[in-house]
Amino acid sequence: MLLNSLFCFRGKDSGLRTLAIVSASYFFAFIWMALFGLNASIVLPALAVAPVIWLSGQRRARDAQKPEWWSYALVVAWCLWAVIVYFSQNWSVSLIVGLLMLLLSALTAVPVSQGTGRYQQGYQGPAIANRAMNRTSQRVEPSLDGVSGSEVFEEISEQAQGTSSPSYQATQVSLLDRLPCSRQQLIMAVIGAIALLILTLLLTFFFAADPDSEAKPEQAVKPIEPVIERTSVEFKDGFTLSLEDNKLFMSWKGDTGEPQGLWSLATAKGDRSCQNLTFNNGSKYRPIQVNLLADTRTEAQFSPLDTAAIIKGIAKKSKASLCGYSFSLKGTQAILSRNKQFRAYIE
Repeated sequence: MLLNSLFCFRGKDSGLRTLAIVSASYFFAFIWMALFGLNASIVLPALAVAPVIWLSGQRRARDAQKPEWWSYALVVAWCLWAVIVYFSQNWSVSLIVGLLMLLLSALTAVPVSQGTGRYQQGYQGPAIANRAMNRTSQRVEPSLDGVSGSEVFEEISEQAQGTSSPSYQATQVSLLDRLPCSRQQLIMAVIGAIALLILTLLLTFFFAADPDSEAKPEQAVKPIEPVIERTSVEFKDGFTLSLEDNKLFMSWKGDTGEPQGLWSLATAKGDRSCQNLTFNNGSKYRPIQVNLLADTRTEAQFSPLDTAAIIKGIAKKSKASLCGYSFSLKGTQAILSRNKQFRAYIE
């Protein structure tokens, strides 16, 4: 392809040539994105190639005798695709929209060429004449056989205007002229292939995802709760105090039966003897709940608000009662002082 013909303002382009230029532009842009990524750098190839697409559209409109806005339609499609790539930065969107714009641009190749004369690689215009004159002038050497300069100039003009001998024109037959189908059939086949590719990509884009992913709501990832160790101390009278963070538990053995709730502060139902932990000085503290466990222990849980007061009461009082059981608190302060968690409450 003549490179200087890409910037020609006066020539004509066949439909296949315009389709080849536009396709090469999109291909070049995709290569650019593969090398430099989906970012603002797409502006550089978009601005560099836009004049080439616009000039090819001008020549194609002149060749098919169509309105000049055809060329602007090609440039608008190109720039619109570049803007979508810039803002979306998504490969699937860029590929699908790019092929769609290419399909729309390929429609400009459908109208039959109205030009006459010789086309070289789908182009007709001054670039061919300039190339022929330069090539011929390089071959012309001083002659002693009497050939005048005017005869040489006539031969150059004849080649530039496409009126050369049949043997010269025969050498200008392109590969497209040897195809078993017409140029229009070839253009329609290319457009059909692009449309089929776009349809395949769209189906892949919409149905590649797992169909169950939308039907099933995403399960929220539960944060891992820290493991809180329970610290326990056992007293001589057979009961145990346990600390789990700042929650206080009091347990003892003595009851039998199936695991069950004996008392609940929330419902105020159950064994009334379990509704208060009572010290010998008359101070009382309500347990949140009292349960009979599977290992025959009875366990009472207290509010974190009462933890400090109950531990001090256990350490300094002499007797406590709960659920009909009376517990001696003799020596409890010494036992509690040996545990650093409990010691923090009584010091």
